[in-house]
Amino acid sequence: TVIGRARQPRLSDRPQLPLMEAFILEIFRHTSFIPFTIPH
Repeated sequence: TVIGRARQPRLSDRPQLPLMEAFILEIFRHTSFIPFTIPH
């Protein structure tokens, strides 16, 4: 693991976690903040 179990992830860990960042960005991309919008 990049971080381990001893502590929570921090913003300074971001460069070592590119897949986690990609996952979060995909969730934001697919989440509709306004209901009834057309998915893109």
